[in-house]
Amino acid sequence: MNHRPILLVLMLLVLFTPIRITDARALQVQKNDTFTIHIHTHLSGQTGDYDDYTEDEYDDRLYTALSVNGTAAEWMVYRNYSYHDSEDGHSQSTTTHHFYVNTTSGEYINHTMDSPRSYLQYYTYDNIWFQIDPTLPVGSTVHILGYDYTVIGNSTVFVDLVTAVDTIAVSLTGSSQHFNDPDYGSGGIDAVVDETFYYDPITGYIVAYDWVAHCSTSLGDFKWVETGVVTKSSYPLQYNAHASQMRIVLYVVATIVSVAIVLAIREVYVQTLKKRVKRAVAMISGEVPPPTAAGEAPTLWNPLTLDYHSLLENPPETDAVGFGPGIFLTIEPDNRVAVVNTRVGHELRNTVFQLQPENMWLLYKLALGMMASGSPDYSMLVVAFPGLEYYLEPATEIAGSDPHAVEVFTKLTGVQSVVEAVMSGQKTSGVGIGASPEIPDEDAGELASIIQLMARRKVMDYSLGQAPLSPRSHWKKLKTVLKYTPSSVLLVGDDDLLSISLARRNIEVTLLEIDPYTCALVAYIAERENLPIHIYQTDLREPLPADIRGNFDLFVGDPDFTIEAFTLFLSRGLSLIRQGGIGLINYERSFPQELMSSYLLDLLDVELVEKFEEPWDYVIVRNISGGTTSGKYSSVSYTKQIVLNVAPFESIMYVVRRTPETQIILDRSDRLLVPDSAIYDL
Repeated sequence: MNHRPILLVLMLLVLFTPIRITDARALQVQKNDTFTIHIHTHLSGQTGDYDDYTEDEYDDRLYTALSVNGTAAEWMVYRNYSYHDSEDGHSQSTTTHHFYVNTTSGEYINHTMDSPRSYLQYYTYDNIWFQIDPTLPVGSTVHILGYDYTVIGNSTVFVDLVTAVDTIAVSLTGSSQHFNDPDYGSGGIDAVVDETFYYDPITGYIVAYDWVAHCSTSLGDFKWVETGVVTKSSYPLQYNAHASQMRIVLYVVATIVSVAIVLAIREVYVQTLKKRVKRAVAMISGEVPPPTAAGEAPTLWNPLTLDYHSLLENPPETDAVGFGPGIFLTIEPDNRVAVVNTRVGHELRNTVFQLQPENMWLLYKLALGMMASGSPDYSMLVVAFPGLEYYLEPATEIAGSDPHAVEVFTKLTGVQSVVEAVMSGQKTSGVGIGASPEIPDEDAGELASIIQLMARRKVMDYSLGQAPLSPRSHWKKLKTVLKYTPSSVLLVGDDDLLSISLARRNIEVTLLEIDPYTCALVAYIAERENLPIHIYQTDLREPLPADIRGNFDLFVGDPDFTIEAFTLFLSRGLSLIRQGGIGLINYERSFPQELMSSYLLDLLDVELVEKFEEPWDYVIVRNISGGTTSGKYSSVSYTKQIVLNVAPFESIMYVVRRTPETQIILDRSDRLLVPDSAIYDL
């Protein structure tokens, strides 16, 4: 390590630190002498009613000698005072006081003082006497307002972080009961046990002071600490350049050592994260075996046991029912199914059922509006989920938009006027959106259509790591994909329903998705609108279906925030796009996560085209009073009111390109060799 720059800095600091030489001046108050002293007082409770109670007072006082007549000096003090305590008490005041002092004895003349008489029983003003005879020898006694202080001798005091001044220290002889204030408890004993004043060795004026009091009262014990330091003065202070330079050197050395320690710890942490990435890659590629005692995935059922095609069979001709407005189905990682009511003020409460795999087909049919009220399936439903019928209403459209979700998304996105125009069939060109100036008017109509699309989703399966993008983030991702003008796109998972928006632009879309509900919803919309979407209900951890063609222009993925999930989605996408093809993949924006994902891209020779570091909003259900957010998900209490909302989350969208050097560590025919539990970030 080259120490020359550091030594040069230290030499410059020593050479250019100002050294102030002061001429001696006789001990005598002079007219227009001034000084400003900054005082901080802190009280902290220790027992009883005072336990955990605190007070803080800040006091800036400007002292000015108005006149001097023999041994009598008239002083004025301007006081700017503020107070606050831990019980939200606070006050602020500015006051001005006049008083006369005998310049020889330091006593008030004719009982005049700089504050009311009661202050003599308190700590403010009266114990700050501000001039002594600096020629007094060490060990001599100084009387200040009836208390004895001993001259300790020369002492160096720092009036700020690096400015040192020479002083004479005068300390309280023993301890002293300075006051006994009944406000702090009857029979209280308030004892100052340590008090020191620091005076200028030439003029005898005050430079700094501090004291500590331990107080025992009938309400409990507390501790008082007060410090004061002169910040400005008409009299020169005796600056100690050497002590200042040593303090600067100490700070520089401490800073260098601290930075070195932090960098060393960071490097150890970085290497630990890189080892984790390398181990994940080694397991996925089969170089090392996965751990034998691995946890299971956070769900008890396999979604592949439910073929999404069966959800679309035999649509009801009449009497179709579905979840009412604002009613949504959530599937939790702890194997619970919840029917939540997101409409504030309605009587229906949230209901939680134990997940039964054989009943999921019934719930999904219901969520799609594909169940007839008089059918045998409906009879099975009400038996399997007692009370569920109260959450149902006639379905006017299969897989239709939830009007409550449309209302919520519209308000959160700020496109009320556009949605109203779309709903009424009016032309949307030129309709201003007011609250969303970053969205051009020509895109506002499309955003309104995206809101209608996203409101068709009535299920959120957190056990599969789902976190659908908000309509606004859906629109942003769509614009990013279109920037690369692909003719064919692979979606590695699609709880965002991006496949519909892309196919509506005549882009051929292939979807890899495990969730039967998402597959059925996309398939139904695609069939109704004759969209070019090919759906493969598949588990990305298993070998991909053999008939999936490759050579896509672009892939999109938004995995859970684990490095194993990121590697899985990245590998599946890279294995199916052409050479030079583009990939868009989101990941968590935090130091460890960004480091691991960036390191993985380097390790696999994946070209990073660009990355977008910005908040992406995810659709969540949460309690009105908030809730605990973990990753992209929100933990809720189903006993409390739940609302539909969006949660901003700092994530990165990596734009990557497959090159001839890119390593595909998980080919389409390979199975993922890491524990299932490592895929989920819950």
